[in-house]
Amino acid sequence: MAGSVCDRSATLAYSVLGGVDVSVDLAPGDAWSFGRDERCTETLVLPTLSRVALIVRCVEPGVCRVSSRQSGLGRVVIDADDSRERHLVALGSGPVHLFEGNYSVKVELPPIVLRMTVAIEADRRQDAAAPARLVSPLAVAERTRTTWTPENPGSDAPAWITVAALAVAVHRYPELAGGARTSEALRRLCGVWCGHTSLYWVNERLKEAVEAADLVVPDGGERLALATTHYGQLFPDATIRRLRDAILERERTGP
Repeated sequence: MAGSVCDRSATLAYSVLGGVDVSVDLAPGDAWSFGRDERCTETLVLPTLSRVALIVRCVEPGVCRVSSRQSGLGRVVIDADDSRERHLVALGSGPVHLFEGNYSVKVELPPIVLRMTVAIEADRRQDAAAPARLVSPLAVAERTRTTWTPENPGSDAPAWITVAALAVAVHRYPELAGGARTSEALRRLCGVWCGHTSLYWVNERLKEAVEAADLVVPDGGERLALATTHYGQLFPDATIRRLRDAILERERTGP
């Protein structure tokens, strides 16, 4: 599948679920794929993973095309090392073309099941005097949505997903806070919705939410604010609105 060292155009280095690091060279025309289909280059048997969740194809020297067939749950996140680009690829998104440079790629379900770096070499056939290809800054193809709903979170859905949704809800709808601090309001809502009133339990779930998204808490930063901002982009508005309505109804009528 991969080309030799002398004709490689891109190098992929990846690990699945924190496993061993693997390196693969791609020559023009080569492709690498990830999913739960036995025909994929790298497979992972996980029901929520699409059969072909990620395809990286070296279409020509210095250019790779990244596409995803991931379902409504999950997305592929691509970041350029120089911060020029960020792509969020999921259900309905078109392919993304990456040019010379280094990129990090993650397949999130929302737990991260694949971490990859893509190093794309320059096309040495290109005239050195020719202008470099330009990529629009912070180009985004966002179609990400999560299938979690308050009515049917799924028996295998980790508790931190629900806590992240509650954090988004209390931030978006101040009436849920009732004048209390956001952290205290979240703790109260976790008691109403999940049966857990321990601040320690809530903070541990927020920690899991931040780690699942591979977020870095800055010095002096708060996990709650970071998780709320990140997951506010993932949950559809209708889902958070239904969660708000269900909480208000539960508080009105009791368990």
